[in-house]
Amino acid sequence: MGCCIHVHAQSSVNYFSNQNELTEAVIDSKGTATHVVIIDADELVSVVPNPASNSITFLNINISGKTLTIFDAVGAFAVQLKLSSPTVDVSNLKPGEYGYLITDEKGQLNYRGTFIIQ
Repeated sequence: MGCCIHVHAQSSVNYFSNQNELTEAVIDSKGTATHVVIIDADELVSVVPNPASNSITFLNINISGKTLTIFDAVGAFAVQLKLSSPTVDVSNLKPGEYGYLITDEKGQLNYRGTFIIQ
């Protein structure tokens, strides 16, 4: 079942999930899958509570050496920090939808997702 579609320029990123995995497929303007990633359900990160107001906690993540970058709904940079705890203070963020990227010490993307501040 598809859960999300994000359109970027002339391609889209489609997410499909079932109980065991999440599949990400980048589809170009001709409808061709140009990049497909399958993530095992054990590697999925959850953010709780969602929506949040003061703090968020990342579940199913090893935070050692990880950097969190948060962007607002239009992609503008909001905050970046080295994770020292799975719980992050977000009380300074305005209400809205945010995206996050979690990268390792080499800058490789490990996790990404969204959350809402109310």
